[in-house]
Amino acid sequence: MISTSTKNIYSVVDIKMKVPFSYKQVLSCKALKFIADLHLNFNNRRLELLSIRNEKHNHTANEITFLSNMNGFKDRELKILGVDENDLLNQSLITDDKLIVIDFRTSNTPSWSSLVETQINLKEIIDTNHNNTLTEGEQTVDTAVRQISIVVCGRDLYADELNFYIDRAPLGAAFFDFGLYLFHNAKSIVESGSTPFIFIPNIDNYYEAKLWNEFLNYVEQELELVSGTIKVIVSLNYTLPAFEKKHIHEELSEHLVN
Repeated sequence: MISTSTKNIYSVVDIKMKVPFSYKQVLSCKALKFIADLHLNFNNRRLELLSIRNEKHNHTANEITFLSNMNGFKDRELKILGVDENDLLNQSLITDDKLIVIDFRTSNTPSWSSLVETQINLKEIIDTNHNNTLTEGEQTVDTAVRQISIVVCGRDLYADELNFYIDRAPLGAAFFDFGLYLFHNAKSIVESGSTPFIFIPNIDNYYEAKLWNEFLNYVEQELELVSGTIKVIVSLNYTLPAFEKKHIHEELSEHLVN
């Protein structure tokens, strides 16, 4: 696997937008290295798969239709928040007993500030919950934040994050969304006794599922997480034949939410 160094990270990473000091809590050198390594190890395959997808058909995908059928989220009301609704995130986590889906796809062109500030808000919320859990130790803490599951839905595999270039090529938007979220939060979530959940939209074939499985395995290895720690929810192209859906399920079986 290819690995960069934090010492020369800005010779590899080119952020096209201004980065205020407050943004550096999620765009630190270590985080940028992690994102750059994701790009360098997986982006060529992403582009190859997208060329296959484009040749095959105009992409059509299912909506999020099966969350309520999953045992881990049984009887949980779904609340979807976009990256332009950061003001509602804290309020929702405190006042609602719902499954909160943070959907980075809710805008075709989400602003740079919305994307980064959503990552900052998620990190602050999860860090607070993690610190409270560590402080209380063995005691049971009945807080709304601990009872709520957060699912981060990244942008589609085809989308580029045009504000973020690595080696003069745009970063895959999904790698940006999932990479930053998992780098900053996965370990804290696990240490708090919960599970890091992500939603991968629009898997088009077995080879895309294989890419995502290797992506998740790589992230877990880099973050020193037990294999299978990160759990995923997926949507598939409705035109896929049954045998390919089966292969996708088998490929992602270690990470799929039961």
